[in-house]
Amino acid sequence: MILNIKKHSILIKSKLIAGTIILLEFENKRSLTWKFAQQGTIVLIKVTMNPEVEIYRLFDLMPASGRMGIKVFSKPEQEQVIYAPQPLPWSREKLIYINFDLWRYLSVPQQDLLFLSIVCRLLQIKWLQPNWYQVMAAAGLIGGWVEFNQGDAIGMIVGSGLALVGFRKLWEKNDSNQVSVEADQKALQVAARRNYTETEAAEALYQGIVQVAEIEKKRGLNFTELLRCQNLKSIA
Repeated sequence: MILNIKKHSILIKSKLIAGTIILLEFENKRSLTWKFAQQGTIVLIKVTMNPEVEIYRLFDLMPASGRMGIKVFSKPEQEQVIYAPQPLPWSREKLIYINFDLWRYLSVPQQDLLFLSIVCRLLQIKWLQPNWYQVMAAAGLIGGWVEFNQGDAIGMIVGSGLALVGFRKLWEKNDSNQVSVEADQKALQVAARRNYTETEAAEALYQGIVQVAEIEKKRGLNFTELLRCQNLKSIA
């Protein structure tokens, strides 16, 4: 005998026949408690997550500064639990992809802090913020264009090379370890406005980083993740 019950919460008072198999399917449930005493009864629990509901929750979680330009999408085919590619200078939107089949294995605090950390990292990427690398890239583009119009091939190559070096330095700066550590600090500050203490938030983010590595079956944490964990442990 097989019973398939799809409800958010159920209470069965009747006696079960020995050998009965019960399949319980829950949607967007964080914790489950089930008690039974009938010998020979098998209880199978399946927890699913509605991506639309979770995306709405995450959208409400992020700071107001990120709601206009950051978009969250479900991507069940990706191997990463959560992934945000570095946006290109001409991109108007910053994207976050989540594999919700893997995401559900994290606790809510871990989900919240991992998500906030990525949001804060994306908000820190500012291609138009004045700095030496941006000046180098702009000068290279302008110089290359002028030399191109004048028909100077060598000057055009030099200008283009200078622009590429500038853009590469900007890319590396936006993807540096320091940016990730600073994003974690910003995430803790945002979490404080979401009813987390600094210690709770740091512990949840630390555990989330470690848990994601286990879910993705990595051999270990990379250098950036180790640096982030060391910083978070000093807070937690």
